[in-house]
Amino acid sequence: NSNSPSLSSSSSSLVSSPSSSPSSSPSLSSRPSSIPRSPSIGSVTMNDGGGGGGKRKSGAYGPLSVCSQFKAQLNTLMDILSRTYPHFIRCIKPNNDKSPRLFDDKFVSAQLRYTGVLGTIKIRQAGYPVRFSFEEFNQRYEMVTKNIKGKTAKERAVSLANILNLKTKWQSGKSKIFFKDPKSFEELEAKR
Repeated sequence: NSNSPSLSSSSSSLVSSPSSSPSSSPSLSSRPSSIPRSPSIGSVTMNDGGGGGGKRKSGAYGPLSVCSQFKAQLNTLMDILSRTYPHFIRCIKPNNDKSPRLFDDKFVSAQLRYTGVLGTIKIRQAGYPVRFSFEEFNQRYEMVTKNIKGKTAKERAVSLANILNLKTKWQSGKSKIFFKDPKSFEELEAKR
């Protein structure tokens, strides 16, 4: 529309430089020239509470407000956190006095119990704690025999586990082979 000025052309005329005179630039409203403008520190604008009330954006209307900058940084941080897969490290204190070379058994076992580490260990022991991907298992133990059948990595891993005739229980999943007893690893290494 040729009658309505574009935002970029009108905004450039609304912002005046300190060297220009107040009469040469059009005013936004009937704001008296005695009201001071908001002081600006670098790219952060401090609001003096006078008029406007809207959000300020960088560019045509001036620099971002502190609130707008904080909100943008918070949104960026939340985007980064939503794209990551955090892993937590549990730190166990050896004693409550922060003394070197002092290990308090009851204090440490209480920490392990409360953080759920002991429960996790029991679950792993009851399940299949030794795990290999099919490719890793084949690469490590294929040299034991030449009678391996199968085209896919899973078929070759299952064939190899059957040929090795292990004493421990094992199962194959979608992408890994699982062994019940941690001693099975020693048995596999001995046959290797």
